[in-house]
Amino acid sequence: MSYLFINLFSQRERCQLNPDEAILRLQEQFPEAIVLPGDQLTLSARRADRNLVLTNPANRVVVEKLARDAQHLGPAYAFQIPMADAPNIEGVIKRYQADFHCAVPFADEIRRRIIAFLQSLIPARMAIAVGEECNGESEAAENDTDPRGRGSDPSDDAVPVSMKGVSS
Repeated sequence: MSYLFINLFSQRERCQLNPDEAILRLQEQFPEAIVLPGDQLTLSARRADRNLVLTNPANRVVVEKLARDAQHLGPAYAFQIPMADAPNIEGVIKRYQADFHCAVPFADEIRRRIIAFLQSLIPARMAIAVGEECNGESEAAENDTDPRGRGSDPSDDAVPVSMKGVSS
């Protein structure tokens, strides 16, 4: 299993992704991507509310937790990137996280594209690396672009994030 991701949760007081803008950027960078309809966290909360017996206190706690997650972490947009000669890449973009995963190691070219995309979502003033896990081993992804850990295109500074308390 291969996994590339950014996680801004530890910096949530300072910044967050704008999932609506990030998913549009994903579709620009990966025109082959198929975005699943709807906010997946909200859909999950609604399914649980419909399907669980809410007179059971444990079920009620689950539904409340899913509703809180949808409110505080969402929206969450799931997507797939079809691959010609490998399993599909799947991923999600949420308020504090974006990730891509696949059942097999990423081919070099798609890995570079994913890393560049994830780096473009990180605010320039944030010291957050793209994380990588392959077959259970975790590390920071190699910086395949410039020394700041961002793409070399100056437009990379126009990232779809919200900086709380930081003026641009």
